[in-house]
Amino acid sequence: MNSFLNLQIADFRFQIGSHQNLPIEQLPAEYQAFLSSELAVGPGGIIHVEISDGDPELPEPAFRVFDSGSAWQLYRRDGNDIIVMKPPDHQRPIWTAALDLPHNRISICVNRDALTQTNEGTMTNPFQYPLDQIVLMYAMARSNGFIIHSAGALKDGKMTIFAGRSGAGKSTLSGILGNHSDWTIISDDRMILRKINGQWIAFGTPWPGDYGAAENISAPIESIMILDQASRSQITKMDAGNARNQLSPVLSIPWYDRDFLPDSLDAFAALITENPVFRFQFTRDDSILDTLHKLIVSNQT
Repeated sequence: MNSFLNLQIADFRFQIGSHQNLPIEQLPAEYQAFLSSELAVGPGGIIHVEISDGDPELPEPAFRVFDSGSAWQLYRRDGNDIIVMKPPDHQRPIWTAALDLPHNRISICVNRDALTQTNEGTMTNPFQYPLDQIVLMYAMARSNGFIIHSAGALKDGKMTIFAGRSGAGKSTLSGILGNHSDWTIISDDRMILRKINGQWIAFGTPWPGDYGAAENISAPIESIMILDQASRSQITKMDAGNARNQLSPVLSIPWYDRDFLPDSLDAFAALITENPVFRFQFTRDDSILDTLHKLIVSNQT
């Protein structure tokens, strides 16, 4: 990589590069809307991501904060976080990422031989899913934000959030709404929600579902819908307690990390008290459009 790659997800800005000029491939197609030739410096500055070739090792001694059970682990040593990508069938890590978010720096050490090589002789860029998502989860943990498993649809300048676990119908609903010109599907699997200057804003992400929506667009939140496929379309207002119970399983926050969890939970409590939350029972047809339209009109009156 002979030049820096500029990536912006939500209002977080990353400058990715390698002073070793490693032959790192471009990010996948779903990231293209989130790349730019230059980055405007936002309130949080620019997070510099340095990729270097080396011999990544498990950090020892270190406290293991979390193990995904499949590919990655999080360690903490002397107050610093280190993410390790080591699938069970690998003897050594594929890469390690040392996070220094207070100083806007991430250092990634890669095992070049272990990363997938392309036909052009380049290596896979490690700063993509899951690493970028883990980094953002921690960056937002103390910044009134989080990632939520949801679709996001834009209408009349506001974003409706359709939340649900895998199989709840996020991509199915996106396909129905996406066929109508007054709705724009921003994402069909994950959105970022952040409270900025007193207002809750929803951001698209480069992590699409089956529908394939990954738009770099943001807008204020209209409402939050918890999806439930049913025989007829119906929307029911939920109280804060039920909303908390239904939304908790679809939030990507550091549940396992007591150092960061309290701030995330405070932001979550604010989200469900400051935005309307509904249970959305929907059918796989256009009848949902009339149901949604009536709700939006009632919210605006």
